[in-house]
Amino acid sequence: MTTVQSRERLVMWLQDADAMEQEAETLSTAKASRVAHYPAFKLRPEQHVQKTQQQSASVRQCPDLVCGSVPTVKGMLGSVTVSMRAAGDALMTDEVMTDEVAKGVSISDAFEHLEIATHRALVVATRVAGQTQAAQSCKNILQQEIEMAA
Repeated sequence: MTTVQSRERLVMWLQDADAMEQEAETLSTAKASRVAHYPAFKLRPEQHVQKTQQQSASVRQCPDLVCGSVPTVKGMLGSVTVSMRAAGDALMTDEVMTDEVAKGVSISDAFEHLEIATHRALVVATRVAGQTQAAQSCKNILQQEIEMAA
């Protein structure tokens, strides 16, 4: 693989990470809304929204990301999927809510571990590409994701 191809692949991965952070924000916002009547569950999704917004901004600042933009179709598809899930959850009755909260926690946990795996791969990829600033940003985000998953 040439240096240009490696750089292009890294840009795509960073774009995907940005799209993932945007989806994490949508998912966490919907989750916080769903559990509004459950104070024990509400704080964590609200904190996750704030951290995710910071992480998304950090990924966008990576020097390689300046070369491109988030793929529109991929970003839209992810947004539609998460938005449909959030809308469906909003229609749930209180009787079903307890089960939905449990399912939501499981889904959030799985998504959190996907984010961890993604950022681990990005740390390695940015280091190999010699992008030290991007590597540090990804490493910082990885640490935050690990803390949020705990």
